[in-house]
Amino acid sequence: MSVVIESQKQLYDDVDAWCQQAGAGAADAGALDWDVTKVYDFRLLFSPHGDRLGFARDSRPYMATCNPDIGKWDVTRATNMRNMFSGNSAFTGRGLSQWDTARVGSMSFMFSGASVFDADISGWDLTRASAMGGMFTGASSLSDCNKNKIAEAWTRKSKYYQAGRGPELNLGERALGFQVGPAWLDTDACMHAMNGLCQDGGDGATDDACPHGADVSDCGKRFACAAPAELGSGELLEGGGEIEGGAANATGGGGDEVMYAAPVGGVFLLIIGSVVGVVLYKRWKAKRDELDAERLRATQRKSSMQRRESRLSELRASRASVEEAEGE
Repeated sequence: MSVVIESQKQLYDDVDAWCQQAGAGAADAGALDWDVTKVYDFRLLFSPHGDRLGFARDSRPYMATCNPDIGKWDVTRATNMRNMFSGNSAFTGRGLSQWDTARVGSMSFMFSGASVFDADISGWDLTRASAMGGMFTGASSLSDCNKNKIAEAWTRKSKYYQAGRGPELNLGERALGFQVGPAWLDTDACMHAMNGLCQDGGDGATDDACPHGADVSDCGKRFACAAPAELGSGELLEGGGEIEGGAANATGGGGDEVMYAAPVGGVFLLIIGSVVGVVLYKRWKAKRDELDAERLRATQRKSSMQRRESRLSELRASRASVEEAEGE
């Protein structure tokens, strides 16, 4: 039966006790099956640099080795996750992809310094996210695959991105704290390219005469990892299966990853959508400028008429005075 957490203070006290007991062995200590639905503020919860009362460097050193499985936590009421895992050098991020973050407004520095964190959280709901600065600064183990998926998905649905800071903003590098590379391999450098055979060793390839990703003229674009959901799920290339060890090394990855064919239609729609958006924005701005200019002209006309009326009133008063003097 799961533990029901009644308050923020109880959550921090129980997390402290659990992490101190688990220590370096927390990775094998099982899941924290707790009911945390009554808690709204999770800031610094698993960070060695503070607690619910605020930032305090190295005040909870045992947190640096705490790696709980909290994937089953229901965080649908959470609003603040600032610095939640900041400085935790053991937290890997197990299960976080399942979290519902629709109400979270602050995620700033959430994984800053979490040096072994590597999880695909590209599916998180960022409806209310307005503070995300430095979210992954120092998260040095975050794979290129997950960086790309996060950047691709979040630049289109983050309120932070839509609140006037983009589209010129590189959400990954400047706002989140990591640099983003291409979402797919596209070297086209194999001498066998354009011979009608896919020879880069990936799924559906006839052989591995070319380095993985190099024979894209015949293979189509090769993703270095699974395509982000927001770009379209893509279709598995013929042959299924997994990348051979050499292919994994060629992508800079480790372990087995399934390759996807590029969702060309999705990319095309994104490009068209971006162009249409720019055109509509320019039209709206031109219309707004035209209306502003018309308002300015109307104000100037009104001011001119008021000055003219004032001058006429002065002339009438002066003429009345003259006529009155002549009558005397």
